[in-house]
Amino acid sequence: MDIENVKINWKPLLEIQKKQFQDLYPDLDIENTFASVENQLAGNLIPSRIIINGSRVKGFAYLTGTDSTSGRTHGLLCFPEPDTFSEDTLDKLLSWIEQVASRNSREIMIGNIAGIDLPDNLMNSRGYEILRRRRLLLPELGKFSEEPEKIRNTAFRFAGIEELNSSKYVDAQLEAYKSTPEARFLLPESLEARIKMLREIMDGSYGDLIYDASRLILNEEDIAGAILVCRGRPRLDGTRIPIIIDFFVVPEFRGLGFGEYLIRSSLHSLQKSGFKKVELWVTEGNSAEKLYRKMGFSPSPNGDIAYLKSLR
Repeated sequence: MDIENVKINWKPLLEIQKKQFQDLYPDLDIENTFASVENQLAGNLIPSRIIINGSRVKGFAYLTGTDSTSGRTHGLLCFPEPDTFSEDTLDKLLSWIEQVASRNSREIMIGNIAGIDLPDNLMNSRGYEILRRRRLLLPELGKFSEEPEKIRNTAFRFAGIEELNSSKYVDAQLEAYKSTPEARFLLPESLEARIKMLREIMDGSYGDLIYDASRLILNEEDIAGAILVCRGRPRLDGTRIPIIIDFFVVPEFRGLGFGEYLIRSSLHSLQKSGFKKVELWVTEGNSAEKLYRKMGFSPSPNGDIAYLKSLR
């Protein structure tokens, strides 16, 4: 039986998703986030659908909203009792999501599907592209105690982010990311939306920006590469781990050692400031992961998955 937008007790149904997100994002206030989601679902303020077999919930889905700048609707699925999972249930939930989202969206993004390890072929065969992201952690900054020697090339200049020009930055960022899966996962389509995202980072959406550890490589007035490091959000235990929130080198300037210099100099600055660890996220297939691992970063056991499908 399919039930759409009904009054039910959502709290126990959301527990599986809540635990999954808390494991993935220990620096987010998951309790408050899911309290808000629960209230919206209970008040039928966001679309939802539940499939029930007798007294058991086989699966449910809900939409969390549409990004007006990208035309992308975000949805979540959960199978709280995986022993009752069936492809028919999956098909019904996906068809419902696509039908609702297609009214005002160009694309659907479904986050981690909770409660079951879904084989890739089940989503690929339904037209979904799969993107995976991993958290990489560098647990010890001690080996970066010495400032790396600057690259000897007078055509380039190293600068602090107080010289950052937002328009030039997001242009360089797009040029660097457009050939990587990061662009598909992270970057909005419009210039306005990309500048807005940069301003949110600069304003502390991921924790205060660490200016000493963030820097630019300039080719005259254009940006050849950059690294931005934030203090990170407070975790449940009250600690913070700095996060490399953005890092890139424009393709035409790769192979000159800029990427390694940016990371080494940033890690050296963090170590001098007393930080012990640093982390970042990388999308599977991004060649920069080789450099991160060379620097000593290692992946956490859990990763984030997104399923994307064009609707038009």
